[in-house]
Amino acid sequence: MAPLIDALPAGARVVLHSGHAQPPLLAEMLAQHAPALHGVQVLATMPMVDAPYASAAALAHLKVESLMPGLGLRQAALADSVNLLRHTVFDWPALFAKGDLRADVLMLQVSPVDADGRVSLGVSVDFMHAALASARCVVATAGFLHSTSIGLCPPTMPFKPPRWWHPMRSISASQST
Repeated sequence: MAPLIDALPAGARVVLHSGHAQPPLLAEMLAQHAPALHGVQVLATMPMVDAPYASAAALAHLKVESLMPGLGLRQAALADSVNLLRHTVFDWPALFAKGDLRADVLMLQVSPVDADGRVSLGVSVDFMHAALASARCVVATAGFLHSTSIGLCPPTMPFKPPRWWHPMRSISASQST
C-alpha cells in the first residue's frame, strides 16, 4: 500500500465498495495511514460495519463523503463530519459515467479468484460497475475471514475487467501496516 499512499495527492478520491462489501482491511488501512493521506477524499456509501476512516483521528486528515451514510457513518454524519452528497440512488451510476464523481482509487472486496481467473463484486447493484469502469486504480481484497489477498492495479496501468485481476500477495490483518 505504501506506493499507492505516496502517489495520492491531496484532493484525490478513494471510493470504497458499498454496504456490507466495504473491505474492512482496506478501511482500517485508510484510518491507519490518514496522516499521510491528508486532504484525500473518501467516498463511502452505506457502510453497515465499522468505518475507522470516520474516527475523530482520521477525520483530522481525511475528507469523508457519502451518498448514503448507513450505520457505519451514522455518528460521524450526525456530528456533521461527513459531507453528504444529495443524489438519488438512480443517479449514482451516471455520476461516475459522466465524470461528475471520479474514483482515483476504487477499493473493493471481491470473491476469491475462480479457476478462470475471475472474481465477483457480490450483490453490488448500485454504482460499483460504473465506478469500476471509470477507476484510475483498483485495489481489491479477495477472500474472507482468515486469508486475504490484496491486488493492486497501479494508476500507470490501464485497468482491465476483473478477469485480469490477480493477487499480488497474501497478507494477514497483522501484516497490514
